Amino acid sequence: MNKLGIVSILIFFLASCTVGPTYKVPSTSVPAEWKGGNFKADSPLVEYWWEVFNDPMLSMLEDQAVKNNQDLKAAVQRVFQARAFVGLEKSDLYPHLNLAPEYTSTGILFQVFGVPVPQPILRIHQMVYSLPFRLTYELDLWGKLKSQYRAAVLNYEAQISAYETTLLLLTADLANYYYQLRAIDSQLELLKKTTEVRKEALEVNQERYRVGFINYSDVTRAETLYYDADAEFSEASRQRAITENTIAVLIGVPASIFSIPPNPLYDPPPSIPAGLPSEILLKRPDIKELERRAASEHALINAAYASFFPSINFTGALGYSSPDLRDFLQWNSRYWLIDGGGNVPLFDGYRNISNLELTWARFGEASAYYKQGVITAFKEVEDALTSIQYEAEIMEKLEKAAIAAKTTVEISSERYLRGQTNYLDVSDSEGSSLKLQRQVIELLGRRYISTVQLIKALGGSWNSLPQTSCPID
Repeated sequence: MNKLGIVSILIFFLASCTVGPTYKVPSTSVPAEWKGGNFKADSPLVEYWWEVFNDPMLSMLEDQAVKNNQDLKAAVQRVFQARAFVGLEKSDLYPHLNLAPEYTSTGILFQVFGVPVPQPILRIHQMVYSLPFRLTYELDLWGKLKSQYRAAVLNYEAQISAYETTLLLLTADLANYYYQLRAIDSQLELLKKTTEVRKEALEVNQERYRVGFINYSDVTRAETLYYDADAEFSEASRQRAITENTIAVLIGVPASIFSIPPNPLYDPPPSIPAGLPSEILLKRPDIKELERRAASEHALINAAYASFFPSINFTGALGYSSPDLRDFLQWNSRYWLIDGGGNVPLFDGYRNISNLELTWARFGEASAYYKQGVITAFKEVEDALTSIQYEAEIMEKLEKAAIAAKTTVEISSERYLRGQTNYLDVSDSEGSSLKLQRQVIELLGRRYISTVQLIKALGGSWNSLPQTSCPID
């Protein structure tokens, strides 16, 4: 094998070399099972996670949000920025070729033994026309450029996960507000019926007082019950309008032209399987984002190590050069240039050392964020599982209490009509009954929200989140 072949092979292997430590995913402690329980349920076969609720209105709103939300569009642009930066870093791995036309005009005063000769006899005017192709290339001996490119790729992957996190938060927030709205619709339905019943009771008491059957205090108590229910109806209407406006913002439309028809909640939410704790590290996009950012920072450590080693640069030129424009592109005016140089760091005021310490510190920070993110993710799943478990128990007890309270209202109303008690007993029992019924409705809404929170804590979907607004492949 000739010397040129040996040198070429040596350069190839050196260019494939990368210095620095090998990356390992930061270690975390993963529990074997959930403390809050793992409900036995079949995994729903749905394309998008919100379809598990089988609610056409919710599905339509989610589709609008994915297409129109401006925060999500901003996240898409951040992905594009990261992808463009990958291209910038990758370009340094290749030679750079440029066409560099030049024109040089030089005036030289001829001198004899340092004494200027009078003009204009010995002044020389020289012109040079050049049209070279210039090539520059840095030989990546120690993998510095490759490590910087890898860091950019990992950051790009992290930005994709950040987009998926934004998408998950958006769709989960929308579902939360949607079921808050439906719970308010249930409250409004109850309060409307209550107001109508109490208005009739007030009119009956006013008539009974007119004919002298009851005291005026019974009328005022009936008025209190009626206006209190009517005021609560107005307050619930206010809450509904504000919640509806929030949904409009999430789906990217002006609140002034947006409305959702009433749709009270009746049925309990679906059961969601939590799966294994280890699966959360694969499903949650925010965890994937944190891990990719840690990997990106680690790649920069390798680039920092490479800065301690010599670097080699090559420069080449090929083209035409002539003092006469008429002969500029003639074959005899051609020229070429090959130049190679190296740079060996000896002393830089501890710059490379400080840069290495900086990259290690940034990697340590990213690793800490990843580990904390994993801990927080497990906590969020446990919170959701605990809420779902206890809310189901509380619901069962509240429903029994509400039934008993309703029976009490019926008994006290009958006794009042027979003159066996005053209206105070009726008003007390009605107040307790309404309070319990509203608690049942509020808890039903919370159960839906807890189910959404569990889905979000688990990573959002059983298959894949839609990415129609992020054509990143």
